[in-house]
Amino acid sequence: MKKQFLAFAMAAMCLTSAVTVNNVCGNVVAADSDTTAAQTKKKMTLDDVKELSKKGKSLDWEDLDAFEAKWRNAGVYSRFCKFDLGDGFFLVVGGEPNFRPETVWLCYSSMDNYVDVKTGDVSEFISKYAKEDKVTTTTKAAVTTTSKAVTTTTTAKATTTTTAKTTTTSKAVTTTTTAKATTTTTAKTTTTSKAVTTTTTAKATTTTTVSEMPVTLKGDANCDGQVDLSDAVMIMQALANPNKYGIGGTAEKHLTEQGQINGDMDGDGLTVGDAQAIQRKLLGLDEKATDLEALRKQLSDFFAEEKIDYAVIPKDKMPEQFADKYVFIKVNTVDTGYAARYGAFLKSSDIYSSLIKSIPYKIDSDTELNKIRTLLYCYILENNINASVDPTDEEADLINKTVLVKYADSEKTREQLENFIKEKNIDLNLVEFFAVE
Repeated sequence: MKKQFLAFAMAAMCLTSAVTVNNVCGNVVAADSDTTAAQTKKKMTLDDVKELSKKGKSLDWEDLDAFEAKWRNAGVYSRFCKFDLGDGFFLVVGGEPNFRPETVWLCYSSMDNYVDVKTGDVSEFISKYAKEDKVTTTTKAAVTTTSKAVTTTTTAKATTTTTAKTTTTSKAVTTTTTAKATTTTTAKTTTTSKAVTTTTTAKATTTTTVSEMPVTLKGDANCDGQVDLSDAVMIMQALANPNKYGIGGTAEKHLTEQGQINGDMDGDGLTVGDAQAIQRKLLGLDEKATDLEALRKQLSDFFAEEKIDYAVIPKDKMPEQFADKYVFIKVNTVDTGYAARYGAFLKSSDIYSSLIKSIPYKIDSDTELNKIRTLLYCYILENNINASVDPTDEEADLINKTVLVKYADSEKTREQLENFIKEKNIDLNLVEFFAVE
């Protein structure tokens, strides 16, 4: 449960924003801004993790100061970092600066495979997956040639037999070819065999055809011919665990393309708001108000009265394609108390939360990273991609120098985002990807 909660917390950035790393972490991260100290920091290795594990539950932030790190705000944790260790291993650290790190996990491949560095056997964990990861590697286009050459000097008829055996290994396929040659001569003959290996690489092309389907029954997400609570459950499962319950998922009962179209209650793609809309429909409750200008004023008044550091973005400052579809707000604090009060207000005021989008970029900032965040966020929202963009913090950007994008653990999703980045001529080195469950 803790693993799922942490993964969800890292992915859910809608009601969080980044904060200045030095301000949040106080003395704990003061070394991050010290140029002299920064020059002595080193990249963490598995041996370093073994040493850290010896500290057990006394492991503290100072023990991590010697290593290169990009500390970020992850919503639930105001200090979070992922250390890539190579060979599929990575370390996840999260917590609050005034206390010892709460989460220190050594993971292999994904957070499904992890050991608690403070309490678990790190050496055994490393040995287990290091062994599983060992493979016999054959050098591409390697050739093993066994040749038998016979040189015969004679004044009569002589026969020279040469046998060449070539073994070619390519992508786990072994082909053995034996060639036998017979040469007849009446003089001194020297026969030399030469093995030639040709490697051919085939390129696979996948073409995806998208077809438009009509709605068969509004709200029937599981396509059983009726609308009930199980449709809302299907939507929530598909959003929370797309690999299992999403389109093409591993579960016996998973979302289909038709179900995705049926379940989209408001026409902006499948969201939590659609599950809520189905529940309200089943309860026979009145529809919520969707007057966006009235909603902007209602939210502005609430933020002012409650002294909550959230800002409503004016319609004329929004991207044109979203101005008549959503209300944009900018969250300027990570105080979870504010988030709880805000959530309670939406519920008590009967407001569709799916109409409100918390943006990760600053409206009036022209920094390169802020521009990248803006482009990525709008692309993700417009195409209903299961991903989120880390919020802007210009002082933290000077340290990290990248935009963090969290996405559902799917190669298709990452490839789609990378293709967009390339189309916009954005340097891929300025974008850091983090896969979550």
